[in-house]
Amino acid sequence: MTGTLQEWQKLCIGSRPCGRACHAQTTCQSLSGGQKAVIRISLIMLAICYVFSSAAFAAPLDPCKLLTQAQVSQAFGERVAPAQRQPSASGHPICGWRNASQSKTLYVMIASRKTMPPPWWKTAIPVRGIGDKAFWSSGWMYVKKHASGVAIELILSPNSAKHMDPQLLTLAKEITARMP
Repeated sequence: MTGTLQEWQKLCIGSRPCGRACHAQTTCQSLSGGQKAVIRISLIMLAICYVFSSAAFAAPLDPCKLLTQAQVSQAFGERVAPAQRQPSASGHPICGWRNASQSKTLYVMIASRKTMPPPWWKTAIPVRGIGDKAFWSSGWMYVKKHASGVAIELILSPNSAKHMDPQLLTLAKEITARMP
């Protein structure tokens, strides 16, 4: 038997929408036992595929879990406070780390298709060897790996927005290693 899932559902459930509880209609009785078994097995397989595929992507990336406090401390060259979630006007999760004097900061933001790539990406500097695509501009590095994206801002000095700090490359590689 061939057909789409919707066609199979119509055969066994009827043509009316199932917005509320509904039961098999008499059309299901016109199917042979083998056809019913094929439909049941197909629906079970579809459910299994859905569970396993959604399980891998069900939880969104948590920017506070993409780096450890030790990794950030090493990049800063000094001890940092634990990661803290930051408010976001865009609605995307942001995590921040700071040193004691708050002169050094690191922000990791989960990027979406709307923010990745940003409008100015064509003028940004491409960065090779990190994720599927990465580029840097004005202190921010944007990294895309598979269907995920992150934006990373590392400010270690007043020059961080003008020149890419080598520590940013190290952190970007560590973050990418934890992305799905």
